[in-house]
Amino acid sequence: MNDLTYKLTIRTSLSLILIGFISLSFLIGLYLGKVDIRYAPSNYLNESQIHVYNDSVCIDLENPHLTSYANSGSMRPTLDENSNGIRIPVTDKIKVNLGDIITYKNNGIFKSENDSQLIVHRVVGIRKVDDEEQYLMLGDNNKGISDGWINRSQIIYKTIGIIYTFFTLERFK
Repeated sequence: MNDLTYKLTIRTSLSLILIGFISLSFLIGLYLGKVDIRYAPSNYLNESQIHVYNDSVCIDLENPHLTSYANSGSMRPTLDENSNGIRIPVTDKIKVNLGDIITYKNNGIFKSENDSQLIVHRVVGIRKVDDEEQYLMLGDNNKGISDGWINRSQIIYKTIGIIYTFFTLERFK
């Protein structure tokens, strides 16, 4: 084996080891919820459900809720305190997909075990454990630090639209 072949073999081997290490790190990070991956929400509405008029927009939905958001910063730039969300209750008929923004009970993760708080974050992973789907949650601005896996029973709402309000009349009073 000449010097050139030897150097190419070493470089190729080192490259494969490096690629393998990066891939393994990525998979471990994904499993542990340490990888910052962005997915777009699934499309819930059909165009036939949206009606645009000169003075209004109407959306045909069953049991919609209009919501506002706290100024936590965890979902910036997607939503913040100046955003309004249109959400629907999650029932057995509603599918939750990668990228969906959902509201869920944290079951004491950030508060005492006897209390629960509603959190709005994005689904970045889905797995099945003992025939039950679990979802890996992450705030868009949380730099890859995951909320961990939650059970479907913790999910309350699925966000199907966001309306941005850049100013309110209160700011001009």
